[in-house]
Amino acid sequence: MTSLQDIADMFYPGADPCSVPFGMPPPGETSDFNTQGLRPVVLSIIIIFTVLATVLSLGRLYINLRALKFSDGLVLLAMLSNITLMIFLIVYVRYFRHQWDTPLCWHNTDYARVTLGWQMLTITSMLTAKSATLLLFRQVFVISRRTSIAIWVGLAMAVLLYGSSIVVLAYYGAPHPGTTWEEYIDDMRALTEPPFSVYWAVGQGSAGTFLDLYIFILPLPIIYKLNMSRKRKFQVSALFLVALLGVIASIISIVYRVQFLIQANVDLMYNTGITMLCTIVEMDVALIVCSTPAFTKFVRIYILDSQFVRAIRSSLGGPSSTEKSGEDPNRPRTGWLSRLSRRRDPLGTLHNDTGVSETELVRSRSDTDLESQNPASRGE
Repeated sequence: MTSLQDIADMFYPGADPCSVPFGMPPPGETSDFNTQGLRPVVLSIIIIFTVLATVLSLGRLYINLRALKFSDGLVLLAMLSNITLMIFLIVYVRYFRHQWDTPLCWHNTDYARVTLGWQMLTITSMLTAKSATLLLFRQVFVISRRTSIAIWVGLAMAVLLYGSSIVVLAYYGAPHPGTTWEEYIDDMRALTEPPFSVYWAVGQGSAGTFLDLYIFILPLPIIYKLNMSRKRKFQVSALFLVALLGVIASIISIVYRVQFLIQANVDLMYNTGITMLCTIVEMDVALIVCSTPAFTKFVRIYILDSQFVRAIRSSLGGPSSTEKSGEDPNRPRTGWLSRLSRRRDPLGTLHNDTGVSETELVRSRSDTDLESQNPASRGE
């Protein structure tokens, strides 16, 4: 078994492994074990995105508390995974720096266990957040059979992609029964080419990017065909356009993953840090997208319509939300609107959260692949 001291002796005989860099610095560079590396960037991004995703998720769970669905359970699991991952990375953010600025003694069994832990958390969060986003489409759209099939195809892709990734990671990212972590690390060091898990990571990243594009594009044709003004369409589609940020982060992640295959002396720790940053953005964006509609409803009901905000608005001479909308809050439900209230609103969540009127949404169904007919055409 090769110890860290044996490796250090190969380059600096008798040197302490904690005084030897993990990699040789390039010409013109010197090792600096006190450097911050990616620490400020990693901490800033993970805290901002995780806090934002957590707040929106809690808002969704609270507003749906009396009628929780399976997708809400997925959101809860994704949120808990994100919070746990944030704690992991805050504790071990020191690893995200150039390899020549990293002491050799840091690359021990603890590092191998931590790497396995945050990869498992990342995959779990990706699976649950993206599945919840796809299920959101079923909740906000009254969909045709074709669109329903498309959503189920997306869910199947997510389960197959991330479910198989958990199996591959468990097999290749940890020692097999009967072996120790030290022996596992020795085997990894003895490899002359990237292990299968690296090839899988590149393939998973590519498939993940395709899934992100799939989720991003899926609702756009329905929104485009809605019988609304361009301004209204933009308001409705703005929520889903946020997913484009996740697509961009996923593409950047692939670029850095491929470098593990094509570069002989890849900067392992630094590239891992960049990849993790992109992954954090990708999974938090998915959680933000699937939680924003319900959170917007939470803000409107518990903040904008609260007595405190009403008092401030009144003292400033501003109109109330009811006056601003020009609608009577006690108007009776009649005709098709009454029947609509007894069945699922085609875009009820989207209506409540974007300000699109029920009339616009119901009339628009005849121009989309939604299964309902235009109430006006029935003389109602």
